[in-house]
Amino acid sequence: MVAAARTLTRRCSTCTGIFPDTRKYFAGNGKKRGYRCHECNRKRVREWQSKHKDRVAERVAAWKEAHPDRVKRSTRAWRINNPRKMKAQRRRALARKKLARQVVCECGNPRAVGAEACERCSFLDGRTPRGTVRAVGGTVIALLRILPAPVTIDALTMELDVTYHTVWTMMRRLIRDGRVAVRYEPDPFGSNERPVYYLRSGS
Repeated sequence: MVAAARTLTRRCSTCTGIFPDTRKYFAGNGKKRGYRCHECNRKRVREWQSKHKDRVAERVAAWKEAHPDRVKRSTRAWRINNPRKMKAQRRRALARKKLARQVVCECGNPRAVGAEACERCSFLDGRTPRGTVRAVGGTVIALLRILPAPVTIDALTMELDVTYHTVWTMMRRLIRDGRVAVRYEPDPFGSNERPVYYLRSGS
């Protein structure tokens, strides 16, 4: 009879566990294997990497620089195989980018780096670039302070050089927010009444 083949075993020098002497449990080539099992070896590597982050980063950067094609292939494969993680990664990157582009306004609210004030202050004081509805709102407030009464939408449209609809939309918002009031007076150029606008107290 042929004797049954015996499976050689090896004891791990770290956890003292006994495992079959194969590559599945111990690293190494066919002639010589290490004395740590794969799990203990991974723990040891992670501990070393956490203590030497700078050296690990240098090695990784050097390897990526030496193997750009392999980096591109692996990155492309990871993106294809992990669409949800990729989407979450994009969201985090956009959030970081948006946060980096914001600074604090004088009122304490965040504002864009290139802006003089936050959206609220720009809306109230007209300090945003012309052409946006919020900029028109702030400029309307400024014009109502300096234009002689009565102030009509036609007069504001001429001063702002924007469309009638844009000024009309902003006046509705300002009235809704309680910053501007409207009253109707006889139209000197017709028989109907016309709306005139003025600032409420505190605006």
